[in-house]
Amino acid sequence: MQRLVGVLFLLFVVLGVNACGEPHGDAREVVEEFFEKLEDEEGLEAVRLLHPTFRDSLARDIKVPIRIADLKPSQAVACVLVTMGSAVDKVEVLDTKGDENRAEVKVRTVDKEGIDRILVFEVVKEKDRWFITDIKPAER
Repeated sequence: MQRLVGVLFLLFVVLGVNACGEPHGDAREVVEEFFEKLEDEEGLEAVRLLHPTFRDSLARDIKVPIRIADLKPSQAVACVLVTMGSAVDKVEVLDTKGDENRAEVKVRTVDKEGIDRILVFEVVKEKDRWFITDIKPAER
């Protein structure tokens, strides 16, 4: 009987720890999903994972005359992201730190030419949803 109680206690502890998880685990999942969308050439789906202010700032930075291409700003961002994402050969999430509303996800990418980069994704939670608010090179 004691053994059964011990096994049940251990089971509850394991299930409890898994239920709690990392407070920023969803932030990590958003970054992983972002790269999956780029790999699948679903640029507009990847853009939806970006915070609207970050998406808009990326659209302003695109130097191609959008009117000539007849694209909406978010479509232009999607095209650029898919093009850049197609050069990535390997993605590895290295570290995630933060809390339940803000996180940094450190990612290692290797492109098809073998160039290794470490990027930091800043991710925030708004209205029960995580958004990427910035992508920058990691300080080495």
